[in-house]
Amino acid sequence: MPRFSKAIASAAVLPCLFFLTVRSYADDLPPGVQPHNTAAGNAAPRHALDRPLPELKFNATPLSDVMDFLADTTESNFSVDWKALDAAHIAKDTPITLRMSRGVSMHKVLDMILDQAAGKGVLTFYVSEGVIEITSQESSDKVLYSRVYPIQDLLFQPTDYNNAPNLSLQNAGQGQSAGGGGGGGGASSSNSLFTDTGSTSGKSTATAQADRAAEIIKLITDTVRPELWQANGGTATISFFRGNLIVNAPRSIHQMLESQ
Repeated sequence: MPRFSKAIASAAVLPCLFFLTVRSYADDLPPGVQPHNTAAGNAAPRHALDRPLPELKFNATPLSDVMDFLADTTESNFSVDWKALDAAHIAKDTPITLRMSRGVSMHKVLDMILDQAAGKGVLTFYVSEGVIEITSQESSDKVLYSRVYPIQDLLFQPTDYNNAPNLSLQNAGQGQSAGGGGGGGGASSSNSLFTDTGSTSGKSTATAQADRAAEIIKLITDTVRPELWQANGGTATISFFRGNLIVNAPRSIHQMLESQ
């Protein structure tokens, strides 16, 4: 999920950030924050979401029957939060009309079914502990999860030198003349090939990394569902701790941070 600079919001940099991976160890984490890893339990249903479906012919078919058909056809575990859907004014008998030829993935079909039932962005689905769960986006956004994203590689900055060394052949030649004839010591440090060793300037490493992390955090809160972040009036939080981002946010934000 980049090598951030002042042009941190450029399109070339942003995709690199979103390939962040959840950290698999907890040695450097603050108290109460645990790494999150459910990949093994979710592998099967995620594979089912990518699997091509047979030909589909729904003609004003109730939404509940459509969900049952998908569960039976794919032999996957489905859980529909009908209470959350009802709060979003989506009933079990909401009619779905959809004709699709063989070969379309269940992920795409589910997107189309939920968009047809409620409009784009109203309903959502996700995989949790081996179950494909369907609920409203509003309900899903109320539940926050804490995850850790290592960003050490994104914090590196090359050293910025002021007064870089100057190459002086004249001084070097003078130093060699002064030391010749007697084998007595060679050139002095004042007649070195490099007349100025230069000096590093700027901030300490820790301060520079903190500033860089602040840029990354601003990029995320400005572009990844900005309305959900505490800084923008929401409930999600993000902080920097020992080379990691600690993100406490709804599932949809984590999904965006973990994929392009």
